[in-house]
Amino acid sequence: MPLPYKVSTLLYCFNQKDEVLLLQTRPGTNRGLWSPCGGKLDMAAGESPFACACREAAEESACRCAR
Repeated sequence: MPLPYKVSTLLYCFNQKDEVLLLQTRPGTNRGLWSPCGGKLDMAAGESPFACACREAAEESACRCAR
């Protein structure tokens, strides 16, 4: 039975000036708003929150997770 909700991650990436990276959303529900990187876990594949955060960082920015 599927869960009645989705689990997601948000990534707060700061530079040396303590500025946070925000992305402008694409057309859709929150069109044009600013948001940190992030996205929904692939729960069907058993993705962990850490793996989701790493995947989203790679997809939405040039960031790579240190392991």
